[in-house]
Amino acid sequence: MGPPPLNDAADDSKHTKHQLSCLMRWWPRWTARTWLKIIVSVIGGAGLCAFFYWFSATGYLAVFLEWVKKIGYWGNVLFVVAFTLTGLPFMLIGYTPLGLAAGFIYGQDGIVLGILNASVTVLIGTITGSILGFWSCRVLCKGWFQRKINESPTLQAFMHTMESKGFYLILIMRMAPIPFGVQNGLFSVSNVSVLSFSVATIVGLVPEILMLIMLGIEIGMTVILFVLLFFLSREAMRKVKERQRQTEMAESLADLEMEDSEMEEAGALPPLDEDDRNRLLRAINGESMQGM
Repeated sequence: MGPPPLNDAADDSKHTKHQLSCLMRWWPRWTARTWLKIIVSVIGGAGLCAFFYWFSATGYLAVFLEWVKKIGYWGNVLFVVAFTLTGLPFMLIGYTPLGLAAGFIYGQDGIVLGILNASVTVLIGTITGSILGFWSCRVLCKGWFQRKINESPTLQAFMHTMESKGFYLILIMRMAPIPFGVQNGLFSVSNVSVLSFSVATIVGLVPEILMLIMLGIEIGMTVILFVLLFFLSREAMRKVKERQRQTEMAESLADLEMEDSEMEEAGALPPLDEDDRNRLLRAINGESMQGM
């Protein structure tokens, strides 16, 4: 094949220069402050993941969840407070881990009671948190959110849609992977009423809450099954070792009796009485236990 036509080469060169110019216009937006936010976010996220891994690997997570289960209704109150905090805008961690934990803990009461207990607890916490976040942002942070919206054409279009179809938009947004508190802050700037906001939140969150609780119950059952299998396998191994030890003792006793009979016939060893035989059996038993 020959070289490409000059017109195509010129077009490619112009296209490359255009891409570089677009990149250069975009690059200055990444200021030192932006890079600092990214670095802090990455380090903070990695640290949080490492903490949860350590908290789970060391067994403290299971101990904590068991403690929450033992304190009864105070555990429900603790969950409600935790879910309430997730409704605030500055809480970037959503209620997903808490929903799984609620299903894991209260699922031990049975499928029906576990789902009922966990669902009521999670719903009370999420509704309380969403109303608190909505009201606090409307009273205290509305100006700050309004400035952020004015800086973004996307958010402006979003708020324009909220003015006419706020209920349905809230209903759909509750199923979107956007932090729960951030949604409450955005909704607080609109003209939607607290009643419409609360009803749309309840209807939109019920399917996801039930899914999280069921998943938490399944995780709890899986953990219980693994623990049960571990102890059953451990007991089975103990039985196998015990039977092996008894077999070795029987073989050792048979060999000992054969040697005694041969030496007695040769007249080199007097016959063993019952006490000597018992001492030998205890000695063999002790050696077998040390070998295990």
